Amino acid sequence: MLSALVGAGVLALFVPGAVLALFGLGISFEVPDARIPDGDPCCPHPDTWLATVGGTAFGVVLLIVSGALLSAAATFIFWGLTGRRLAKRRALWTALVATPLLYGLLVLALVVS
Repeated sequence: MLSALVGAGVLALFVPGAVLALFGLGISFEVPDARIPDGDPCCPHPDTWLATVGGTAFGVVLLIVSGALLSAAATFIFWGLTGRRLAKRRALWTALVATPLLYGLLVLALVVS
């Protein structure tokens, strides 16, 4: 039961990381333009291609880390609820299948809102 609670805590870390990664990627996928002022401290527009590539790389790394958090959360929750460890192959498929689905839902939620 304790491992299921740990998994829920890890899952709680996944959500903000995934949103931050998608938000950062959305900002980075813009054509650089040095003439656009960076008045908003939240979302600066990239000035150069280097800034675009750096932001994209940072977003991809955050996506990988949040996908690993999702896989760890699923493993802990499964272990806590069933008392058995999740097989490595099933944990890998959880990360490979569930992560893109959840990212798709997050993108849909951000687009609709």
